[in-house]
Amino acid sequence: MSVRWVRSRLLTGLAGTLAAVGASGLAPATALACGATPRDAVQKFYRAVNDDRFQTAWSCLSMATRSSFGGYARWRAGYAGSVSTRLISSRVIDQAAGTAFVAFRLRSCSATGTRRRIERFSGRWEAINGSAGWRLTDPSVRRTSSTVARSCAGGGSLATKAGAGITVVTKGFSVSRIGRFKPVENPRLSSAIRAFGRPSERKLKGNTCRVRWRGIRLQVFFENFGGTRPGQTTCTPSVGRAQSFVARGTRFRTVRGLRVGAASSTIKERHPDAEFQSDGFWALVLATFPFGGSDEPAPVLNALVADGRVSALAGYIGGAGE
Repeated sequence: MSVRWVRSRLLTGLAGTLAAVGASGLAPATALACGATPRDAVQKFYRAVNDDRFQTAWSCLSMATRSSFGGYARWRAGYAGSVSTRLISSRVIDQAAGTAFVAFRLRSCSATGTRRRIERFSGRWEAINGSAGWRLTDPSVRRTSSTVARSCAGGGSLATKAGAGITVVTKGFSVSRIGRFKPVENPRLSSAIRAFGRPSERKLKGNTCRVRWRGIRLQVFFENFGGTRPGQTTCTPSVGRAQSFVARGTRFRTVRGLRVGAASSTIKERHPDAEFQSDGFWALVLATFPFGGSDEPAPVLNALVADGRVSALAGYIGGAGE
């Protein structure tokens, strides 16, 4: 078992995140991620926004619309406080050769301190068909309601209701604590649920279960290298064991006080030993792993950066076994 293997395990489930918020912060020029139909393009656009895949969403917009939004950085900054953006409905209301109009309704939730603002919108996109698929242009949007709540949905999670920051702690060669979740003591999904509340989503892909808590903008990837019994998966609370995580919420911070949303120029101030990696992120904590037969340090806790800001904290938990 090599350090290269450890690095690959650390990045399991994080590859898409690194691609979406890499050091360049530049959006792709193509629209290959958009849909084969006008309605599909609208659905994929808002799904990408909700999943924080902003470069994918940006690629679905026409060049004229990108220009009207003032460029990628300015458009992206408009979602700085966004917790979720959920498309409620979409339907094609008019279509001709190469162009169509899609009406939609959506619900968004944004965070300001410990409060959440829930807003509903209705609007219309024009979709234009081209060689790279349907792109969206000339939006027309109207806000239909706005309310202030304690959480984005119902009871929310325990961590969402608590106003304090959520500190990420490392010990040795792994992340030992994320707020109330202490994987060094119990890495199971059931323990994470007790700490953060009911997950917003559990999605199984292969042997990896991606679990999301949208209210605090946290994703944890659960695996189990010991295998599972018939009828069980790593999404089973008693089976899945935390292997890595990505935290995008602004309440997450390191023990040295580096917060998500902080200027990337403060990384070296808070973590003088941090090293920039060729993969496009800052390794805040590196450690030599006790297996693999190499003395080369590997990343344990990392800061992802985009547009001059810390866009996420991501790290290796290693609770799935060897």
